Amino acid sequence: MYLSSGESGVKKIGTVSAYFKTQSIFNS
Repeated sequence: MYLSSGESGVKKIGTVSAYFKTQSIFNS
């Protein structure tokens, strides 16, 4: 679990990208 910080960073990036994807869908 020594990569937990990196994994959490990847999860955060994925969450942000998914958030912007949904925002673009609702805006269109």
